[in-house]
Amino acid sequence: MVTQPLFDLRTEEVAEICRDIGVKRLDLVGDAATGGDEPDFFVEFFPDARQPWMGEVSGLLERLRALYGLRVHLIEKGSPYYSEHREWIDAARMPVYEA
Repeated sequence: MVTQPLFDLRTEEVAEICRDIGVKRLDLVGDAATGGDEPDFFVEFFPDARQPWMGEVSGLLERLRALYGLRVHLIEKGSPYYSEHREWIDAARMPVYEA
């Protein structure tokens, strides 16, 4: 069972950011999804995203860090990190945005 994070997810603001950047899905994962205070997010971009590591990822990171005032980490679907830690990531996922 996933508990509430210790910070306000501010889902309306997150949805606006995700739409602006071209995010298909954003989930809170790890400790933040189970009660911790430093958010890790699983992110999936639309297949036609231009070059996620060249702009979308850094733009998303910058805007989420500004919104929350916290250090934020992103785990992109298809990344080597996701492949290696998929079980841990999928075990504690809290949906935040989905297009």
